[in-house]
Amino acid sequence: MDDSTTSTFKQVVPRTRKERRDRASKETLEKSRLENRRECHFRYNNLGKLTEPESGTLQHCTDSERFQTDCAGFYKQARDSSLQTRKSQMDYKRAAMIDKEEVRWGNIDESQMNEQEKWEHIREMGERNRRNTSSVPYDPITLGYHDNDDGDKLRHNDDLIRWRAAMRAQQLRSRNTCSFDPITGKPGGFLGTPEKPMFEKR
Repeated sequence: MDDSTTSTFKQVVPRTRKERRDRASKETLEKSRLENRRECHFRYNNLGKLTEPESGTLQHCTDSERFQTDCAGFYKQARDSSLQTRKSQMDYKRAAMIDKEEVRWGNIDESQMNEQEKWEHIREMGERNRRNTSSVPYDPITLGYHDNDDGDKLRHNDDLIRWRAAMRAQQLRSRNTCSFDPITGKPGGFLGTPEKPMFEKR
């Protein structure tokens, strides 16, 4: 090879990926220019990666400790947590339904007890039985008065009604000038004065 050819050949060291990435980054370019300033200008002091602690410090943590590496265990833990949450919800709903049913059956029992007490009170007082009893001491089946003081009073009142009717008939007949009955047309005599019924106590 010629010396002229050797002198014109230039070897350029290839840039690394970090250098190429830094040259494309505007922020990195500004920082490098601030670092290379001269004279009395403000210079940028590179403090390193502030958010990444150095190895050996208390804040340092490896990637295996920072990230979950056991995918199967992670998914199993998530599945167990989901099943536990579902079981807790089902237990809560079951307990709520049991409490609701207890309250409902308690209300039913209470209403039945109140209904039973009401009917027992009605049976004791006999208020509903009055509908099937007669308002007067008279039996409409046997057509007889009751054998008690009320029956005697009703018989006496009915006798007084018949006596007053007989008295009215006697007064009308006594004032009649003809000798026959104006209703039937038959001859009739003078009606006697009926006897007033008297009430006899037992």
